[in-house]
Amino acid sequence: MVAFTDFEKEFAERTRANLQLFEEIAKTTENNYYEVTQFINSLLGMLVFIQEATNTILEKEINEYQGSGTIEWLHGQRINPKWRTSERNPNQMEYVIYHMRNVIAHCGIKPYPEEGEIEGFIFTDSKKINNEKIPYWRLSLPLPTIRIIADELVQKVLNE
Repeated sequence: MVAFTDFEKEFAERTRANLQLFEEIAKTTENNYYEVTQFINSLLGMLVFIQEATNTILEKEINEYQGSGTIEWLHGQRINPKWRTSERNPNQMEYVIYHMRNVIAHCGIKPYPEEGEIEGFIFTDSKKINNEKIPYWRLSLPLPTIRIIADELVQKVLNE
């Protein structure tokens, strides 16, 4: 195993390289390679790692990504105190990545459609209130859009 010299940057770069290799293998073989599963595993590592270990922020808004869904506020309110301030734009990628990280870390991600080839994922963030998981934020994203966001995160870490 090769040691890291700049852990954050190299982790991001190696995660992207592993994913690219896996995607290439999936294209060129008839064996069952689950590239979407590998993609979500890579995304989990990247989102949690980037959120916790770096100050990386994408300067875009979610609606700037072609094919991006609309953020839905369930129960009509923001129940996470960290993001309640009126200055925050819920479409900013800092905010979206925060929620995507929570969703993946707490198993709130579901593929769509339910049958057939996976086209994308629905991310639903929840808050535990009185021992009950209350969903309050939802975003549906197609796979190509999720991939672009993941690549931009890696590139941003490498450039910092």
